[in-house]
Amino acid sequence: MWYVCTYHYLYGVDVAFKKIAVSATTTASCDEVYRLLLDRDETLKWSPMTVCEVHKPAPDGVPDSVGEVRRQVMGRNTGYDTLVELVPGKRYVYTNEGLPMLDYRGTVELTPTDDGGCHIDWSSRFRPKYVGTGWLFAAGMRRNLQKFADGLAAYAAKS
Repeated sequence: MWYVCTYHYLYGVDVAFKKIAVSATTTASCDEVYRLLLDRDETLKWSPMTVCEVHKPAPDGVPDSVGEVRRQVMGRNTGYDTLVELVPGKRYVYTNEGLPMLDYRGTVELTPTDDGGCHIDWSSRFRPKYVGTGWLFAAGMRRNLQKFADGLAAYAAKS
């Protein structure tokens, strides 16, 4: 039987955060990479997602801004990303609900390279929702984040 691990609920112990970090480099500028991260239509071209749409607009009503919730579908999985920090050309931070993880937070850091390109550092951290599944979800997330970083880098280089 699977049990939901919500902090101290099950054993009175915190379930450790799982942390994942992947990277990729592209010849495109950090501004171009950032633009592609924000553009929902472009996301479908560089990622394995089949749906990326606004589920709930940002509180200020401005598209692609902090507070916007995006519904994203990849295979049989549907997640809801909330944009929480956006620094043009430098950083894209989001949280996720809908996946079997707690306290998910993803960060994409963009660093200019000496030749005018961009180094992409994509990281995430989360707590597994179910006891004993952290390693499994960490492996899957590492694979998916690397696909995202590599796809974004390759697509940005062609743009």
